[in-house]
Amino acid sequence: MTRDTSLTAKQLRRFAWILAALFAFFGCVLLPWRWQTPTVTASAVIAAVLVIWSLVAPMTLAPVYRGWDRLGHVLGWINSRVILGVLFFLIVTPTALIMKMIGKDPMHRNRDAAASSYRIVRQKPPKETDLERPY
Repeated sequence: MTRDTSLTAKQLRRFAWILAALFAFFGCVLLPWRWQTPTVTASAVIAAVLVIWSLVAPMTLAPVYRGWDRLGHVLGWINSRVILGVLFFLIVTPTALIMKMIGKDPMHRNRDAAASSYRIVRQKPPKETDLERPY
């Protein structure tokens, strides 16, 4: 996977503003409202520093952006494995076990020693249902 490593001042400024908005929302609105914690000052200071930093020298935010990007890729890699594993073990495995218990075999894998081939001859569909040239 190749990523574009050329960052513009506009991209970095947008990144800092989004990060500042998240700090302001979570630290100044959501956390005090939900858990009655006094995090307003620290979050407001971090948000203000990010906004000022993005206005004064946005290109110096590149290492922060790249670190945040790497963290996002690592978390995405971990989350995809966890989510897919949970889905597999909560949906696919029980479905397979239930189908095995009731004797359902959608792939028709029953063996027949007398059969010369397991090929199922396909019947050509009628002309009116053929979708090769629908119009």
